[in-house]
Amino acid sequence: MPRESVVRYPCYPYERRTPISIDFTAPPPPKSGRLRGRTPLGLWLAELQAHPGRWARWTERVTSSDATSINKGRRSGIVAGTYQAAVRNVDAKHRGDLYVRYLGPVDATVVVSDDDNAVITAASTVAVLDAAGIWAIEVAYLDDIPFSTPIACEVRWTTEDAIIVTLDGREVTVEAQELREK
Repeated sequence: MPRESVVRYPCYPYERRTPISIDFTAPPPPKSGRLRGRTPLGLWLAELQAHPGRWARWTERVTSSDATSINKGRRSGIVAGTYQAAVRNVDAKHRGDLYVRYLGPVDATVVVSDDDNAVITAASTVAVLDAAGIWAIEVAYLDDIPFSTPIACEVRWTTEDAIIVTLDGREVTVEAQELREK
């Protein structure tokens, strides 16, 4: 194996007159063990991205600190704010059921259906908006949006069960009257 070349730069601190050597080299090899996000929980969280906005329950009992770690992005290579997690049914050993949902952002389409409801399709999740949701989008986007054809947008869920729809860089918050599998 060839030896790494070392570049040395002399430094002269004020309190010392002898040079100090700094060795610049390649970065250290990665730590051993699993890659970040490749744990069973990390893989499960990645699968939730295909079902944005829908709650799922993890099969193992966990502590509430696991939910906090997911919410703050300190676990499994996730970004803070992309998931909402909660622990319920805590037992005497302080372990409970972990519920998680993916908040987004995720690419989606919005279209008005025949019964005057707007339907947002994001991955395998369908969110049905009522007339108030349609009106909120129309007011926020004064351009003539042809709702009869699918319009590309980006959506993300909030922790208060609202949906933020982003079209052309502008955001509007709406509520879904129904959330179902595609």
